[in-house]
Amino acid sequence: METTECEGTEGYGKFKVELSGGGTRTVVIPERITLADMNRVIQALFGWENEHLWEFEDSDGRCYKPAAGRETGLFGDVKKVVAPSKAILAEVLPEAGDKLKYNYDFGDNWRHVVTRMAAPSRGGVHCARTAGPDGIEDCGGAWGLQEAKRDWHVPGAGEITRRLQGLGLRPKAGGQGALSREKRRLDEILRSLTAREWSWLRTLGEHGIARLPEEGEDCGRVKELAELLPGTSKEEDSWRPACLHGADGFRRFWRKHHVEWAARFGSGEKEAGAAEAIPSRTREKVRAFSEAALHLYGVLVEEDLCVLAGRWREEAGWGAYGAQELAAIAMDGLRKEEFSLYSPAYFRGEKAVSLAKYPPDRPDAAHALAETLELREDKDWWHPATFREFMAWATGCPDRPEPYGRLEDFLRETWNLDSHDAVDRRLLEEIHDAVYDALAAGRGWEAAVDAMRDILDMAQLTKNEAIRLVERLAAASNETHHDANRGFTPAEMIAKGGRGDEIVVSAVHSAYFRNPNAPIVRVQAKIGRNDPCPCGSGKKYKKCCGANAGNGRKV
Repeated sequence: METTECEGTEGYGKFKVELSGGGTRTVVIPERITLADMNRVIQALFGWENEHLWEFEDSDGRCYKPAAGRETGLFGDVKKVVAPSKAILAEVLPEAGDKLKYNYDFGDNWRHVVTRMAAPSRGGVHCARTAGPDGIEDCGGAWGLQEAKRDWHVPGAGEITRRLQGLGLRPKAGGQGALSREKRRLDEILRSLTAREWSWLRTLGEHGIARLPEEGEDCGRVKELAELLPGTSKEEDSWRPACLHGADGFRRFWRKHHVEWAARFGSGEKEAGAAEAIPSRTREKVRAFSEAALHLYGVLVEEDLCVLAGRWREEAGWGAYGAQELAAIAMDGLRKEEFSLYSPAYFRGEKAVSLAKYPPDRPDAAHALAETLELREDKDWWHPATFREFMAWATGCPDRPEPYGRLEDFLRETWNLDSHDAVDRRLLEEIHDAVYDALAAGRGWEAAVDAMRDILDMAQLTKNEAIRLVERLAAASNETHHDANRGFTPAEMIAKGGRGDEIVVSAVHSAYFRNPNAPIVRVQAKIGRNDPCPCGSGKKYKKCCGANAGNGRKV
């Protein structure tokens, strides 16, 4: 039976290999050989003696060399290293025009570029075209090769063909490469993305950088997806959470597939379209509104945003948009920014949770969040006096109750901090924000001390100083807008004649600040004699529970 041209070329590919400063070879070889075999091919094409280290790198940033695993580059970028014996040439260069870099002898730095050409006109291992000389080992690289012209050997196509045929190249069966298995797993995940995984992938695609979920978060298959995505690298340092960067390979991947992926999330894209339909200035106002609510109340669901949007709708000037529509747009904006470096929130189901107040990497955050949700049920909302004051919360915690001033005075005196010095002033600002977040979330004085421990040396405190610090934290807690009170401070809740959920703190010996296992002495924040009794009886404290409590402090 006569063999057709199509059958004769099946399983073969045409590739051009260019040596920087040297020759060029165009060859026809089996397309399903491994990159380990492709190394042998390039060695034969240029007469190399395979005496030095070598590596491949594709356009997606993957590195192929015998030491598989992960490696960190000079600038902290992390590359995935694949064993060349498990990578198939046709999978690395699937289409005409695709390129693959090959570097040989890292001292002389012989750089080659492998380019896939159009389908060959005939099969069989052979050299279709050759130009330029072979390489010369240990001659100093491309410059040394140019200086050694009298030693050049310029082989013909027949000689190159004989070298290739002597290699005895054997193609791998379909689907046996490591990249085939990775691609199948990647396709499997992409076909079944959850809304949360889609939000993470969208952040990476739109911004080129995404915050990886913390270890304590339910991140599903995000980390596996990160390992499989082409052209991505992980970066982590002391001042920023673990991030994933999308390089050129990932951006091409995103542009090629994101429309298809978005089509699977019709409802989410519909909400996004609704957000796009309103003026950009209004979108920014709604975004700032959602951040203000999150900073003030700590945890939100869409119904909460609807209540707040209805409360401020007239004063805000949002036009014809209803409270429900504004709440949906605001929540969608928080979801889209969830994995951004500057996102204020992460999600637990349908709840948007403050990243600052309930950091997911802290072991007590989940307990504090659950307690907050339980305590705030059936309570009214605390609203600032004006919408302008409400929106001031978009930048964090704008108010500074008087107890925070006394705390700051104590810090300056104890640690010799100068409020006029720029560095010390910044430290005091960081401490104020961290203490506020811990107290407002109801995580107790211990969490506030832990936040301060990252900035100040707590081991130097004496017993009396430790007691004074805890007393100031207790006073600050009583004047802090608590998430569990829907924004009311414990003092305001008591003044209303209801349950205050005031924070009970612990004063400890100074050894606690060096050893968290030291014994704890329980101390309750001081209550004024004429204040309403926290038991909810409606009587003054001195006429009720404080009748036999002396000055109101129980030790």
